[in-house]
Amino acid sequence: MLKNVLVLILTLILLLTTQEVVALDLFIGKEVKYLINFLCLLAIFFSFRDIIFFYALDLVFWLLVIIYVFVRFSYFGISESSAVDLYHFLKFYLAFKIVVALISRSNYKNISSAVKWPIFFAFISFILFLVKPDQSFVFEDHSGHTVYATYLSFSSSIYNLPGISFARMNSVFDEPGTFGLFISMVLFLDYYNRRKLDFTFLSIGLLGLSSMSLAYIIYFIGIIIIVSFSKIKLKNFFTIAILFSISILILSFDSSFSEYIIGRFDSILNDSHNRSSGNELALDFLAHSLAGMSDAVFDKRLIPSSGILVLAAYKGVLFVLPFIFMVFWLLLYFPKNKLIFFFLFLIVISTRNNFFTGFMLHLLLFIVVWSYNWPSLREK
Repeated sequence: MLKNVLVLILTLILLLTTQEVVALDLFIGKEVKYLINFLCLLAIFFSFRDIIFFYALDLVFWLLVIIYVFVRFSYFGISESSAVDLYHFLKFYLAFKIVVALISRSNYKNISSAVKWPIFFAFISFILFLVKPDQSFVFEDHSGHTVYATYLSFSSSIYNLPGISFARMNSVFDEPGTFGLFISMVLFLDYYNRRKLDFTFLSIGLLGLSSMSLAYIIYFIGIIIIVSFSKIKLKNFFTIAILFSISILILSFDSSFSEYIIGRFDSILNDSHNRSSGNELALDFLAHSLAGMSDAVFDKRLIPSSGILVLAAYKGVLFVLPFIFMVFWLLLYFPKNKLIFFFLFLIVISTRNNFFTGFMLHLLLFIVVWSYNWPSLREK
């Protein structure tokens, strides 16, 4: 039991000290956060006895890393960012090995309430902000982004539309898209374990709309369609109908709000959305150089977006290959009857750079560990 408690504490510290979580940014510097984060991850790694350290697939991953380092050195030489790149590769590798070990065990039970609290807190904060749009205080996160502490959660985006002001909720994360990524994982694992499209599942899904993350909205709609058609039940139909009616009623209160949501989707089709325009610009850079850009050019952040194409344009195609290889490696351990949900989840992952820092795996590790250990500790 003591070991379970220690692992729970380590995974919580790991989550709070990842780059994309701003809860501790007011108290400790990012260098200290990174050091604590790595030490926690290392301790968790060595607490699992069933992890196989090296075999063929591991060697392929590190061979791809060595090839990237060699090509990067040939074009641009060794710099400070080279050590940072290796640090991210190592963190990603450690987190990946732990997640694979957990999936291989398949012994986690459900999504505990301890994991769901950031979602409910964010939604309560969202409602409070609509009632009285005041911020407790404002600060900058590790990346220099303005973060508003709105009651019970954080937000980096405050929208003031005619007749309504609202905050895109982040919970404890650095931006709404990261929060959407977290909710996507919760929904995925919740359905995978319980196989129920019930009111709790759909409520969490709708609460996640407070993030206004396009990738999350696409993921949520996709998972609802798939589950509904695979298990057509009268109860599911009425639950979806009720929640859909409530959503329409909320949107009808203010036309500016509904127009904003429609505009979010419309911006994908024209080049006004930063993802579409950023990816188009990234492809132009890749057409000129597959090896990426120098550190001096990278620091200028010429591409106003994030995602796998943008990172490949900055760091080179060889930089993203080890990560892509690990994702397909994960498919070997993934239940084959749930692959369609996995690919839906990839839509969310591919649009975010924090996947490549290991944050996605830190989240998955946190959710799975707490899902299994928290109920078991409660029972004891």
